[in-house]
Amino acid sequence: ALLAQNKFDALLEALKPEGKNTSLDASILVSRGYAQIGLKRPEDAQKSFAEAQAIAEMLRQHRIRRRGGAIERRQQPLVAAVRNLKEHRS
Repeated sequence: ALLAQNKFDALLEALKPEGKNTSLDASILVSRGYAQIGLKRPEDAQKSFAEAQAIAEMLRQHRIRRRGGAIERRQQPLVAAVRNLKEHRS
């Protein structure tokens, strides 16, 4: 609401990333970037957007690793069965 009302200083004072929830922090940084643009502070906005992008990339990598681990766990019984089959054929 503060952003839509052009209350950029109030938004910057009220919204600060706390480090407790990375997704929320990324959203806060994007909002701060837009407020900084509204205050004609493009360098600060660029920093906020870059931080938000870095967090988003970190979250994306984390999700990929989690999915990869889940796939490996699901494949373990199949891999073990193939290994047993190969051993019995030898």
